Amino acid sequence: MEELHLVWNRPRLRQQIDSSQAIRLEQQLQYRALWVELKTVPPNCRDPKDLPVLATAIDAPCPIPYSIQRLHNGS
Repeated sequence: MEELHLVWNRPRLRQQIDSSQAIRLEQQLQYRALWVELKTVPPNCRDPKDLPVLATAIDAPCPIPYSIQRLHNGS
């Protein structure tokens, strides 16, 4: 959440994003999001910024990630 707040407050984005909508998004995420405590250190990948995303996918309490499930079901 902290990173989201910092990013949408950058001057370039601030011009394009209505602050009341950004605040509402933050509130909705805090209320509705499933927070995953990361325990896994994923293997190295080309972009180190992807590591938290990979760790979240591994540690989330979902047995099959949604996108993989969609591919498997042919949707």
